[in-house]
Amino acid sequence: MRSLARRWQALQTEIDDLDAQLTPLVTSVAPTLMALPGVGVDAAGQLLITEILRCLKRYIARDEFPLLSSSASAWELDAPVRM
Repeated sequence: MRSLARRWQALQTEIDDLDAQLTPLVTSVAPTLMALPGVGVDAAGQLLITEILRCLKRYIARDEFPLLSSSASAWELDAPVRM
C-alpha cells in the first residue's frame, strides 16, 4: 500500500508541474476563453486542440479537393476562424 501511495504522490506532483506549464500557454493563446465561467485549463486546452485539428483538416481538404473534383471554385475555405 505504501508503494501505491508513493506512486500516486509522484504522479500528482507530475500533474501539478504539467498544469503549471500548461496554464500560461493556454491563457496566452485564448485569454477570452479562459475568462469564461467554468472554463478551466483542461477544457480550454481541449477546445483549442479540437479547433486546431478541425482547421488542419480543412486546410488539407482544400489542397486535395482540386485533385478530386473539377470544380475547385466551389470550395471556399479562406474564411478566418474565430475563437
